Amino acid sequence: MSDLFFPNNSSPQEKMQLILSMHYLPDPTPRKELFSVMVYSASGEGVVDTPAIVPAFYHDHLCRFLWRHSVYMELVSQDDITLMPKLRPLLERYIFYMDAVVEGLLTTARNKTFTKDPTFCSILFNQYLVVEYHVGHHEFNVIGAWRQRNPDIILECMMLDDIDFDSFYKKADKANSAWSGSRYKFMYNKVTGPEWQILADLAAKHFGIDNYNMRLISFGCPAVAGSKKKKGKGKGKAQVAAHAGWFPSFFTDHI
Repeated sequence: MSDLFFPNNSSPQEKMQLILSMHYLPDPTPRKELFSVMVYSASGEGVVDTPAIVPAFYHDHLCRFLWRHSVYMELVSQDDITLMPKLRPLLERYIFYMDAVVEGLLTTARNKTFTKDPTFCSILFNQYLVVEYHVGHHEFNVIGAWRQRNPDIILECMMLDDIDFDSFYKKADKANSAWSGSRYKFMYNKVTGPEWQILADLAAKHFGIDNYNMRLISFGCPAVAGSKKKKGKGKGKAQVAAHAGWFPSFFTDHI
């Protein structure tokens, strides 16, 4: 049960700082049937761990996974990003969980000799993918509620071959290429300054803790006083329209 591994609380800051000090970068293009994943220091000190060689069928999955992992780490690390209330502790829980998932995959890969044993499976990573497809979130309570609504589907019995990930990823890219990472070729270092705030707001929307006034403030414009209806005022829509010019077109096109 992969949801049992999801932490109930943020990890201690010393552990979080250790996780934030490293970034995982996969080869952009697999070589034949394998690709490597490098572990770099976030401070620019170079490679800090033994590269892992992973079978190519994990490539697209891992690129998207590591994009999201890196984005979450950047969102909690950058001082000039305004995060919605409750978003930071949730992101930290995801960072801790996803780090454990990817470390499980890479540790297994480092211990495999593919020339002798071409079979490879990371059970926890596979379960992450299954949950991502069916549920979209990994918190224990969210998955528990999903199980109650879908008692006939046992997530732990689902196989990756039973899921059309190509269509799933194409749909995600079409819905919002920035959030899915395809706009940046799944490389977090291609994201430029103001776009980080956009990703922070999209993260809040993804987790259901979006707030319109907070988005306005995060882009440097005043909160809309009429965003909550008041009797006899009727200014909400007019004031929202007056502030529409504050939003970058990129944001309004994708929110």
